[in-house]
Amino acid sequence: HIVTCGDSFTQGEGLESNEQAYPSIISKKLNSQLTNLAQSGASEYLITAQVEQAVKLNPDLIVIGH
Repeated sequence: HIVTCGDSFTQGEGLESNEQAYPSIISKKLNSQLTNLAQSGASEYLITAQVEQAVKLNPDLIVIGH
């Protein structure tokens, strides 16, 4: 299980589909479940909150886009 945290870039804003965002590409390459917690306009504070939430999910990998 992979959890990603970050801002609009990690969320995939502006792409035609979420499948084009790098978190989806990583999860497909690793054949793993993905939870993308990223939000457009995320501040340092919000990304920290995302990481705290990610840890609670007990994933195999947390990726933080900054």
